[in-house]
Amino acid sequence: MKKKLTTLALILIAALSMLALCACNNGPSSEEVIREGLSGELDTIVNKKGDDWDEMISDIEDEADLSQFGIDAEEFVNVLFDGFDYEITSVDVDEEDDTAVAHVTLTSKSMKDVMTALQQAADDFMGDPNNYAGLSEDELYKKVGELMMDAIRGVETQNVDVDLECERDEDGNWTEADSVADEITNALMS
Repeated sequence: MKKKLTTLALILIAALSMLALCACNNGPSSEEVIREGLSGELDTIVNKKGDDWDEMISDIEDEADLSQFGIDAEEFVNVLFDGFDYEITSVDVDEEDDTAVAHVTLTSKSMKDVMTALQQAADDFMGDPNNYAGLSEDELYKKVGELMMDAIRGVETQNVDVDLECERDEDGNWTEADSVADEITNALMS
């Protein structure tokens, strides 16, 4: 299960890494372009729709066999990201160095807390043989699926501050720095 949640975190990182922000001299400021680009990517998760969202669900369907537990991949992703939100608190742009840092507060369920909740649910379930006595293998898997979803639903969101570094390339486009993937992973896993 940890591998599946790590895969989900990597999918989110991949969605954010599609950030390619174009800055034009006569257009919006660098800060506005960076805010718009980040918002476009993060709004996909907040609004739970769009091509990137559908791709994330499809990737989960392909990577994790949740159907054996009676879990629909779309429902799983919706529950996992229930309460997800963000606020871009500020963007510091250094025009001379062609770098910027977007200070973002993510509101999300911590994957660490999700894993703890799943482990606790499994321990509680397995701790009493009456919970699974007489269940067929299919019934047992379905019961485990219900427990998994209930455990994830019970995880509270938390706020995590991240600093996302951006760089302007030779063509004047703003893109995220290589460190963004690590920042997002650390935020989701905290």
